[in-house]
Amino acid sequence: MAEERRQGDRPRRKFAEVLADFHAGKFAAVHAELKEILEHAPDHHPALHLYGVMQLRQGNIDTAIKAIERAVVLEPSAADYYMNLAAAWKARQDLQKSLWCYRRAIRVRPELAEAHHGAGMILASLGDMDRARINLTTAVRLKGNWPRGHNDLANLLARQGRLDEAAKHYARAAELAPDNPYPLINLGNALLVDGRADEAEGPLLKAIELLPSSPEAHFNLGNVFLKTKRFDKALARYTKALELRPDFPEAYENIGRLLEAIGKKEESVECFSRAKRLREGKAA
Repeated sequence: MAEERRQGDRPRRKFAEVLADFHAGKFAAVHAELKEILEHAPDHHPALHLYGVMQLRQGNIDTAIKAIERAVVLEPSAADYYMNLAAAWKARQDLQKSLWCYRRAIRVRPELAEAHHGAGMILASLGDMDRARINLTTAVRLKGNWPRGHNDLANLLARQGRLDEAAKHYARAAELAPDNPYPLINLGNALLVDGRADEAEGPLLKAIELLPSSPEAHFNLGNVFLKTKRFDKALARYTKALELRPDFPEAYENIGRLLEAIGKKEESVECFSRAKRLREGKAA
């Protein structure tokens, strides 16, 4: 009896070592060790799950799905199994099955913010914006200090035209991740579209401090200056955006609008023409 218990404990002890190697990034060793465990204990669901995760990392989506589905059958109360199965089905581009897995994870662990977030992102991809908003709102309620959760909710709110709400969540994301320029870029753009150009300038300047190589940040700041009729500053930002990204038709279009506004009609026509050629080239 004692010998049987020792035999049964071997996969568990070995798997603890495998997990340590996985977290240490020793993936080649993990792959070999998992195969060894599964040869002796093919129904060891933690090993099956991790094997599926490894296969997904390597782009072997079908193998990953098969392994994680088997793990789910053996242990249907493991929310993380459903989460990774959802990721695998998403990689397979089967959004309905991915959504089903996220919903199963929510049923198993209703407090799991990442599951609500995953479901919300899939629903948004499927065009169900109202239900997506419910899930994404739940995610940030459960995990209020999650910058990505706030940023993704804000993106959806902005798409729905709820710009004031979006701005609040972008601002929260920027507060939680002060070294990340993207929530600041998004915040500046939301404020500008909402008619609050003066408020948009600060976040965009901060974003450029963090990421001076961002053409979008310079472009959006140019839009602020164009909106507030500071034409020289707007032109400088559009020019910088084009220096960083020469195939930026929107920058040429806005330079064209700026030149029109200051009475340089002929020069504006050339900018609009360049923008059109760029768009046609991308379409081809």
